[in-house]
Amino acid sequence: MPAKISPEARKAQEPIVSASKAMIDGACHMVSAAKQLAVNPKDTPTYQLYSNHSKSVSEAIKRLVSSIKDCAPGQRECDESIDKLNRSIRKLDQASLAAISQSLQQRTEKSLRGFQEQLIGSAREIHDLCSKVKDSAKAEPDNLGHRVTMMASYFGPLSDGAVGAALLIQNSKQQTLILDLTKTVADPALQFMYSCKEGGGNPKAPKHTHDNIDTAADNTMDVVQDLLQSLEEAASQAGVVNSMIEKLTKSITKVVTQTANIMDTASSQYITASSPY
Repeated sequence: MPAKISPEARKAQEPIVSASKAMIDGACHMVSAAKQLAVNPKDTPTYQLYSNHSKSVSEAIKRLVSSIKDCAPGQRECDESIDKLNRSIRKLDQASLAAISQSLQQRTEKSLRGFQEQLIGSAREIHDLCSKVKDSAKAEPDNLGHRVTMMASYFGPLSDGAVGAALLIQNSKQQTLILDLTKTVADPALQFMYSCKEGGGNPKAPKHTHDNIDTAADNTMDVVQDLLQSLEEAASQAGVVNSMIEKLTKSITKVVTQTANIMDTASSQYITASSPY
């Protein structure tokens, strides 16, 4: 049975096929014009025709190279991941402006601790994936698309957790701080995605391309680690405070209960002592 090409595959092949066809057609017209010029070198219209065909061949080659690169493994996923990170950055920027103007409105679907745990969990996943994405961008084209998609998927929860936590913090400076810290993760991660797209998983890419990937990955991991440290310290302090409040509440409840029991006992004894029977 002969092989069949699906409509989706034909659509994916179309940019490469059309650019290749344009290049071949232009080259044929160039050869034809060159033959005429060989007979009559002073034929100005033919020379202009030759120049036009030469230009069309050059443009077709550029389109072909660009199409091949765009159809390479992981390129579409890198573009989608870049879009996701840009949306997260815009969301954080808008929240920062709202924090500065003190117009952030609280959300109630989670507690502050819940948003902090969401932030910490997302940041840890991003940190763990950085090395794998770096390796794929340098020499594993088959894994690049899947890994960049997975890494980018955590930036939505990361930015959402930052905004949610900021909404539950009363101090505007602390609101701005947590949003800015999160944005310092998204910015280098965006540059990391651009470097991954450029590398494309090509082990034979120029040295500076691999160096850019290494640098962007290291920068991303460093800022994620800083964010994690800040969040874990804040969560730890909040935990200590909550523990103290819980202990105080229990102590107060115990004292109130004991006082109530003493008063009930005293009241019963008074009634018994006052009774003529």
